[in-house]
Amino acid sequence: DNKLTFFTGANNQKGLWTKKTIWRKMGNSNSHQLADQSRNILVFRDNKSWGRSTDFEEVLDALDHPYDQMNSSSMQHVDLKRYDMVIVPGGQKDEFYQNYETQGDKFDLFVEKGGTLILELNGAEGVLSVLTGGVRIIPNKAIENEIIEPGHPIFRPLAGARFFEARYASMSYFQNVPSGAIALAVESEAGNSIEGRPTFLEYTHGRGKVFAASQCFHDRDGSGRGPLKESVISYALMEMAGL
Repeated sequence: DNKLTFFTGANNQKGLWTKKTIWRKMGNSNSHQLADQSRNILVFRDNKSWGRSTDFEEVLDALDHPYDQMNSSSMQHVDLKRYDMVIVPGGQKDEFYQNYETQGDKFDLFVEKGGTLILELNGAEGVLSVLTGGVRIIPNKAIENEIIEPGHPIFRPLAGARFFEARYASMSYFQNVPSGAIALAVESEAGNSIEGRPTFLEYTHGRGKVFAASQCFHDRDGSGRGPLKESVISYALMEMAGL
């Protein structure tokens, strides 16, 4: 529980993470800075994600990046044009994802016009069926994720790892993946990848971008994937800043 993890983020900044505390950014004069602080970020949340002491909001706090937080009942009223990035966390109740699906066209338009959408979808399987761009969610329990783009900046904190365990934290995979999408990870079992079952995607829709993960980004099971929560935010901010 007191294990410390030192990591290099997607933006080449050094950081520190523990299971019980929050991310810390550490200065590095040779690294890109963590993007434009004027970027407006919105996190939707109805309840604390299961099993986590650190979530997206704690990461944003540690990165000194302001954000707004709203519950899912606000989805129908909020003006998404005010925001550059929207984060939908995993581990929410069915009603949360039902509200998201009801407002799906609104989120599609947000991305189409240039917004960035981060979707952490553990808990959404069996509720959500279609994501922005027509990507479909297929419920399925996976044991492992195989990283198939190990050179991608999002995986820089995992230091060249080939696999990270899911232990049923990946509860779905994606179909109808858009042309040009990057499949960052796929289902695997006993070290064998299962083609056609991506579990972590980066893809464009209109002028914007979607990051969709069927697995959660926390390390309760000791898989080592906890730093991905910071890494996907840092990478998305870099992309938005054109770095």
